[in-house]
Amino acid sequence: MEDETLQQQLPVVAPMPNRYEKLFATSHLLRIKNNDTSVTYFGGVDWPLIIASGRSNSPDFFSYRKGNAILKYMRLSSGFFGMGYFYSEGLQKEGDSYVLRKTLQVPYYQPLPGEKRKTDGDYLLSPSVDGRFWNKMDFSNRPVSNVKTLKRLFA
Repeated sequence: MEDETLQQQLPVVAPMPNRYEKLFATSHLLRIKNNDTSVTYFGGVDWPLIIASGRSNSPDFFSYRKGNAILKYMRLSSGFFGMGYFYSEGLQKEGDSYVLRKTLQVPYYQPLPGEKRKTDGDYLLSPSVDGRFWNKMDFSNRPVSNVKTLKRLFA
């Protein structure tokens, strides 16, 4: 309490408005309220040097409340090569809509070329080229094929 700013009178708290729409562009978080209905969209992730929020490690991108009825979390996943939950690459306003996007590129790993094979089969533990998993499969030397691209869009 030695700091004079901590000794000042606290500001008067104004009541929250009953209707608003606020996009926090840096964190890709949207809050919409209309009387007893509120909606939250989250399109952020922990991109280096932008935002590091605890929410970013969760695949929850939508919540809804109307009075006492609450949809606390919504997640989305696909079976596309087992890519897991949808994590948006950001939230943008386009006209009267808000859009979440994600583009995935997933390869099929071919066998190691003969000259790269080890007789003991002991390869370095390394991440897959697409970052989905780690394994001792020498990914950097494996050819890939059948690269599939999936673009997800939610408006």
